[in-house]
Amino acid sequence: MNPLLPLALLVPAGLGLVVALMKSSESSAAPPPLQLPPPSSEPTPEEAAAAMSSAELHDQAAASHATDALAASADHAAATDATANALDKSAAAERQVAESQTAQQNAQNAYDAAAELAKRKAAQNDVTGAAAAASLALEHKAQADREAAAAAQAAAEAKRQRDLAAATAAKALQAKQRKDAAAAKAAAAKQKADAARATVKSSSSSAATLKLAATALRDYLQQHASSNAAFGVKGAPSQAVADFQGVATKNGHPLTKDGIVGPLTRSVAELVGVTLPPRPAAAATPPATPPASSSQPGTHTFDAAAARALAAQVEKNLRNPPAGNVYNYDRNLMKRFQLAAGLVADGEYGGRTRGALIYFGASSAPKALFAPTATVTYHPPA
Repeated sequence: MNPLLPLALLVPAGLGLVVALMKSSESSAAPPPLQLPPPSSEPTPEEAAAAMSSAELHDQAAASHATDALAASADHAAATDATANALDKSAAAERQVAESQTAQQNAQNAYDAAAELAKRKAAQNDVTGAAAAASLALEHKAQADREAAAAAQAAAEAKRQRDLAAATAAKALQAKQRKDAAAAKAAAAKQKADAARATVKSSSSSAATLKLAATALRDYLQQHASSNAAFGVKGAPSQAVADFQGVATKNGHPLTKDGIVGPLTRSVAELVGVTLPPRPAAAATPPATPPASSSQPGTHTFDAAAARALAAQVEKNLRNPPAGNVYNYDRNLMKRFQLAAGLVADGEYGGRTRGALIYFGASSAPKALFAPTATVTYHPPA
């Protein structure tokens, strides 16, 4: 028997054992990937706030156009009634013309007959009869003249009423055109408002997507609470954390996809009500340089939950009447928010404070009043 044969058989087996141990070690160091919900393409909270403002403007426009349509409709109805009334009067006047013309003709015929009688009486030397016939002829002539005048007057009235009917019919047509145009504008404005509200509605699903992702990451980290690799370390990012950071970025809360659970990642999870577990104490991540704070130098209390609650109050307070006097706001309330957000609590509404308000949900906050007046992107203090 060849003495080297057992060794030759053992070497492949030993290599297989080494490979298996290495794979086992890698498996324990790197937990399986996190199953996150698909990224959302829904609008960000800022876009949803802008859409809500747009919806309100389109609602106001639709209401204004609807009012115009109602007024034009009333004008159309009034002009239509006036046209019908004028046509009725014109028809009555034309009937009077016909009646007067008939009466005139009858009176003329009676005049002719009386005049002929007067001639015969005169030829018969009947002076009395001729005088009576002549007098009757004159009466019929006067009656014919009166009927002719009445017919002319009725004809003039008929023409006036026809002209009035034509004018009011033109007004009715113009009013109908205004009504149709205003109704079309109102419908278009309503359609735009509905579309804007659909954007706002879809934004809520964006927040739900972010919450699902945060919940999935929390459960994942709790499941691998003893694995520092699950939380990510400098030079060895956690794919699960990076996936969550990507979802957060796509849903309106930009995060650097460094694959490390840091204060910013934790604060975004807390914004949707999810608290991530602490990193394993035995394998703590070496402290990294914190991101530049949007606050001025100094140490301040940071409370994300309080900042979220105060942001809505501050935004409402900034928009309090009187309209146009944007300086009329509660500085003490502003200071409380600034403290909670980790900013210098000076009570001044500047660009850093506006950036923090937007971050904590007050996306319709008015323009900053103090330097820097340009909005500064806010990052929670480490």
